[in-house]
Amino acid sequence: MSKSAIKSVARNNCANFSNDRCLGVMLRTEKYKSSPNVIRTRLYQWVDKEKANGKCTIDKGCDYFNYIVAPGL
Repeated sequence: MSKSAIKSVARNNCANFSNDRCLGVMLRTEKYKSSPNVIRTRLYQWVDKEKANGKCTIDKGCDYFNYIVAPGL
């Protein structure tokens, strides 16, 4: 897939994509046992300061896109 096609997919589907820039918001889930028979999931959200307000890096690889966006496409 060409760079422009990849950027187009990010532009249309990635919540972090804004005017060819990355907002840098990252998400991660973690499963844990709250009691012997109950498994819960925690959601962590943070801003990656290295990516925030930088150019979109989808053509070089992006964990947010690969783990959050792509599975839903």
